Amino acid sequence: IFAGTQRHPHTHMQNRVALVGGDLLSLPFRRQTFDLILDKGTLDAIVSDDSDEAASRGVAVLRELSHSLTHNGRLAVVSLLEHHILKA
Repeated sequence: IFAGTQRHPHTHMQNRVALVGGDLLSLPFRRQTFDLILDKGTLDAIVSDDSDEAASRGVAVLRELSHSLTHNGRLAVVSLLEHHILKA
């Protein structure tokens, strides 16, 4: 589930928050939509072990998230930072 606000293009006011379900590898948002994306534990779940497959999933998710960020957008990650996550 993703939550976010978007600025109205003409008034620069923010709309209400919308909850949207989607696939982390194919996000349902236009490119360069968000100024900030907050990940709270998602990478911990995606990169759940030390395998190359888990690392590849983590890289794919980060790549997809980066497409949804604006040019100066930021990705904030809250993680346990276990060894296998840092390795990915």
